[in-house]
Amino acid sequence: MDSRVVVLVKKEVRDICRDWRLSLPALLFSLLIPSIMIVGVKLVSVFGPAQDSRLTLEAFYPISFLVVCFFPNALTVVIALENFVGEKERATLENLLLTPITDREFYLGKFISSILPPLALGFLSASIYLIQSIVFLRHTISFNLGLLILLLIFVKCIILVSGATAISSQSKTVRAANFTATVIVLPVTLLLGVESYLLMYNKIPLLWFLLLELIIYAIIFVRIGFKTFRRENMLTYDERMANLSDFLHLLKEKFLQAVSVDKERLTFKRLIIKDIPLLLWQNKLNIMIMFIFLLGGFFLGFFYSLSLASHFPEGAINLKTPAVKLLPKFTPLSIAFHNLRALLIVSIISFFTFSASAILFILIPGAMIGFLIGINPDHSIGFIFGQLKYLFPHGAFELPAAVISAAFVFKLGTIIMLEDNPQNFLGNILQALVNFLKILIIIVPLFIIAAYLEVGKL
Repeated sequence: MDSRVVVLVKKEVRDICRDWRLSLPALLFSLLIPSIMIVGVKLVSVFGPAQDSRLTLEAFYPISFLVVCFFPNALTVVIALENFVGEKERATLENLLLTPITDREFYLGKFISSILPPLALGFLSASIYLIQSIVFLRHTISFNLGLLILLLIFVKCIILVSGATAISSQSKTVRAANFTATVIVLPVTLLLGVESYLLMYNKIPLLWFLLLELIIYAIIFVRIGFKTFRRENMLTYDERMANLSDFLHLLKEKFLQAVSVDKERLTFKRLIIKDIPLLLWQNKLNIMIMFIFLLGGFFLGFFYSLSLASHFPEGAINLKTPAVKLLPKFTPLSIAFHNLRALLIVSIISFFTFSASAILFILIPGAMIGFLIGINPDHSIGFIFGQLKYLFPHGAFELPAAVISAAFVFKLGTIIMLEDNPQNFLGNILQALVNFLKILIIIVPLFIIAAYLEVGKL
């Protein structure tokens, strides 16, 4: 590691430790939480069923160890926000910006200094908890499971710091950064519940798979941080991105801008004739990718159903059974609203899943179609094409609408990772959102027409 990074890390860690308002409560919390969890686990094992007290202890012990390790590391968000926007608010950032250090070294130093203190407190809490559990519970955790939990905590710590760093560098005050940081903190906290569930039911292989996913997310977040962080951008702040009315006005401005480079005023006629075809051409690669996922989902569902076909007796699958409540009513507006609602939810989640939701949006319908065709014992070409006819005529409108909309949602999620212009990071995301809104002008009518054709009203 570069000596300048080491100097910056030492300076930041020293400042954190000197601030007793942050370091003292964190240290006390890290010392007390293991004892509190030991008492809790002991009470659960004592007051639980006598014959299953050992099983109860084995079920709750890994969860308590996870909680003990996680909460001290939750301080990473506070430290990361303080490292950037805190200095900006106190007007002490300019001195650091003038130091002879590159942006990459500056970001790396701040990043490491935000991770080290919470990790040290987390390992301190874990050590105290393990010692107390041996003394008072006569129980300890296996090496493999303990290592898995510590790795999960470490990777989540990286995600929290990298996310908080990106947020704080785009915020003006600590208060605004704290509110915005909930975008990162809330999903990670909810993930703690998922991990607790998997630990309780001993789904250890799924936890290793979850760890792999989190590592991928951590790499993406760190890459985003290195790619978008610029010291000079921290001194500037676009007020329009914080004020709701100004933000909506900015959104309107971008929406009324033509896609092409000419200076013609945007009209509805121009939008339909020029801009939307140009947007489709610019996103042709994403559209092709989504079409491949649609076909891939079809073949995945088809070949998977072949392995299950022998387990279903003839007549076991009845497509005329009453619909469950999750499905819409069989009316045109209900079906169209259901499809548009699903698209809206997927587009929102796409920011947090880096377009994985867009892939599932197009992959799952293809898999369902392939599964329903493949589960039938007749696999002749004539039968398959005979079943596919039920997708038409409404499928001629619905499937292209789904593929195109999924392609633009895919762009929404991937632009966070792939955007090459860090100077206008938020502006680029806003432009992708505007393009998605423009393409909805043709997507909404296609879904409505498909719904009327599906019901038989056209």
